[in-house]
Amino acid sequence: MPSKLRILLVRHPYRHIAGSVANEVEMPIGLAHLASALEQAGHAVRIYDAAVRHDLAAMNAADAAGADVHVGDSWDRFEREAAAEPYDLIGLSNLFYTQMPMALEAARRVRRVRPDVPIVVGGPPATVRPQDYLAEPAVTWVLRGEAERPLVALADALAEGRPVEDLPSLSLRADGGVRSNPLAPYPEDLDVLPLPAYHLLDLAAQMTTVQHGPKGWYREERRVVPIVTTRGCPFRCTFCSIHLHMGRKWRTHSVGYVLDHVRHVVTRLGCRTVYFMDDNMGLDPRRFEAMLDGLLALKAEGLGIAWRTPTGMRVDRLTREILRKARQAGCEAIVLAVESGCQRVLDECMHKQLDLAKVEQVAAWCREVGIKARAGFMVGMPGETLAEMEETVRFAWRLLRRCGIRGHLSTATPFYGTELHALCEAKGYLASPMTPDNCARGVQGRSMIRTPEFTPADLVRVRERFERQGSWPRYLVRRIGRTLRRIVRGRPEG
Repeated sequence: MPSKLRILLVRHPYRHIAGSVANEVEMPIGLAHLASALEQAGHAVRIYDAAVRHDLAAMNAADAAGADVHVGDSWDRFEREAAAEPYDLIGLSNLFYTQMPMALEAARRVRRVRPDVPIVVGGPPATVRPQDYLAEPAVTWVLRGEAERPLVALADALAEGRPVEDLPSLSLRADGGVRSNPLAPYPEDLDVLPLPAYHLLDLAAQMTTVQHGPKGWYREERRVVPIVTTRGCPFRCTFCSIHLHMGRKWRTHSVGYVLDHVRHVVTRLGCRTVYFMDDNMGLDPRRFEAMLDGLLALKAEGLGIAWRTPTGMRVDRLTREILRKARQAGCEAIVLAVESGCQRVLDECMHKQLDLAKVEQVAAWCREVGIKARAGFMVGMPGETLAEMEETVRFAWRLLRRCGIRGHLSTATPFYGTELHALCEAKGYLASPMTPDNCARGVQGRSMIRTPEFTPADLVRVRERFERQGSWPRYLVRRIGRTLRRIVRGRPEG
């Protein structure tokens, strides 16, 4: 190996699974963070984003046939790109368990054209279950957890000819099975990490996304840059596994670092819209308010941004004053992470630690200050009754009537690594096998969970009642569309 490596970082194409809900393909900010850390260490890096270019005709043909939709480069082009230049190490990022088959196929395709190059896979699902990835012969290693420092350590060791078997965060085949080394310590001060390597992304392509609507798939310009300002979560929600790959300790970039990042996005990338993708951005109200003050100062310089929090915010950390300042600082919309409209379910089934009275208060404040808000809900938790799910439906309708806040409903899905999954396995509540396809369809479709209190078919009916919020014409269009798709695919109603 040379003293410094030539490294290819890859986001594989996606697959929209028939019967699941289409999501936007966000900018691969994680790969850009990894690339900047590798460049800082002296390695030569290329990012290949195979999910950012789209064949709309092929996508809509598959969608019309009720088939899975390939999102991104064809596999033939993928192989050509992987073979275009010589590399010493290839890294594959897989963010979602539902996309694991695509990640493994990408590894096989890379191996076909690069038979001698080590392939390392990272991401949340690989962190939780590295054995699923190492069962694929094309994969050499898995790096678990936050990978900036571990990936640099791996590249440095390979470049210097040192053994890698004992490196922290590495999972590998050993003694006929899989061995996972202890995780490397997470950086306490996130400011030690350089800004993402935006210069390695095709920004023109990144500023256009694909959406799915009543008439099929279409392109939409979206000049948005996602930014993460905090990592880790101290809470213990039963349905969440984020602590397994980011830890329970809440860690932050300093306010100065965040503002420098925003300044870079505006002045260097020419982008005026930011999505703050934190799980807990407002956990410390003093830090959050200082950040808002900084955004107001940038606005006064002519460098203001519009921003949103699409991954949700904890409601109990918000005040009227903070929301008013957030609106002044460019906040257009936030998602309120509510989860349930039943206090008992929040307390006993989800361990959410949230007071519903505060939710209604914050919803009213959002309307008062002019921030567009949406509320995220979830039904289908073990221990939850159908009557309590109806409480959630009524609570969501109340937020809509009183505050104009539309709700979004997910179905509890027992992803690996969550307390929810452990409970469902222990109690025999899994109504369908744990597969990527079942999980994808289960999040906003037919539940994977059956308990003494409800069946998957019961949750379909709950969802239909929930979707009636707003306008009856919109509900009827959705209902007719779903029925037609079931007929086309030969699936029974109910």
